[in-house]
Amino acid sequence: MDIQDIFIKNIDFIQSANLPKHVKKTALDIAQCRTNAMNGHLYQCPEEHFSVFLRNSCNNRFCPKCQYRNKDLWNVATKNLIINTDHYHLVFKLPTFCYPYVTTFYKDFVNLLFEASKKTIYRILKLSFDKNVIPGFIMVLHTHGKLNQFHPHIHVLITDGGLDKTNNNWVLSQNNLFDF
Repeated sequence: MDIQDIFIKNIDFIQSANLPKHVKKTALDIAQCRTNAMNGHLYQCPEEHFSVFLRNSCNNRFCPKCQYRNKDLWNVATKNLIINTDHYHLVFKLPTFCYPYVTTFYKDFVNLLFEASKKTIYRILKLSFDKNVIPGFIMVLHTHGKLNQFHPHIHVLITDGGLDKTNNNWVLSQNNLFDF
């Protein structure tokens, strides 16, 4: 059993649940990806010895079948962006009392979470340094926890230090980024 089988088995429940439209569409796309629900293409050798009919992919950016290669390319590209210095891993989350509203106002809450996380990072830097520095950080949104429960949160990989704006050199915090 793979992820698609789980979506196929539970698609009626997902479609009837109180979820945002884009979540329902993603679930339907994953359930239908490369199945008889999709159109396809017939590939045939010129001498007509054999032919193969392949179903189309959903091309949804959350579909594990469609995006496996893209995910690998993203991982390689992102690793190439990482600055050769120490890093911290931070996690920012919404309070649980917000969860019922997140499904109704999803984009607003996600934007709010990203903005609050960014402002918090800059506040931490301001408290940790006596200089005005620009950190390097990558933020990734996760919407569910390990047990597949709804749990919107952002993982942040942040450099231990930053670029000093006044003289354009890299300043390390000497592992004192959170020591204030």
